[in-house]
Amino acid sequence: MKKIILWGMLAVFHLAALNTLARAETKQNVLENSAIVLRGIAYEYYRLPELLKALRVKNSKIYTITNNAPALTPVNKFRLDRLPRIYPPKAPKYIIMADFPLNKGVMPKIVLKSLIRDVKRGSTLVILGGLFTLNKGEFNATPLASLLPVKVTDCWAVKHLKSPLKTLGGSVAYRHNIPLTIGAETLFAVNEQPLWVSKKYGVGKIIVFLGIPSGHSTASAVLFWEDPRWPSFAAKYIR
Repeated sequence: MKKIILWGMLAVFHLAALNTLARAETKQNVLENSAIVLRGIAYEYYRLPELLKALRVKNSKIYTITNNAPALTPVNKFRLDRLPRIYPPKAPKYIIMADFPLNKGVMPKIVLKSLIRDVKRGSTLVILGGLFTLNKGEFNATPLASLLPVKVTDCWAVKHLKSPLKTLGGSVAYRHNIPLTIGAETLFAVNEQPLWVSKKYGVGKIIVFLGIPSGHSTASAVLFWEDPRWPSFAAKYIR
């Protein structure tokens, strides 16, 4: 009996030591109070400057999607205005994708792999939903697909909620109606419908906000991007 207790205590100490090492490794690899912000199609709705302030980010690098579609075609040809540095010596604390697509040609694969490496080293990747990201953004065709807390398959899996989901950061009238993957954690849900979900990867994590900035506020339901509480509400689940 004493041996069992001793082995149990050793296991607890071993786990605590591993957690301490992981935290030390994260601090060593991650540049605190920093962020890479990838601004997609409807990024303005997310009030990113206020969100960064709520996250106490002091140093951010901004990259923005442009659409270089030919004049006589309906096909979007999204491109970044410039590319993030590949394999930096230290990873940013946050990588934020706001309604950001990963369609073919948006960024070279080596850039995305570099961002994924940053997450593994301790960054928090934040994917904020929208009509041009996740399932519609062709995430399923990227190396990121198997790491997400959600399964992206059907590009039309967007749900209009007849009764908006009310939160302390405003209401959500549209959401990505996609299932969670094995190992995903629901951080926040309304009426059993997840809005904030997370999944670990390496010593970092990937957080997805399943709400979509679409719809119109009413007297009884102010949509999240028009609610003054949104930045602090979102920061609570991102930190």
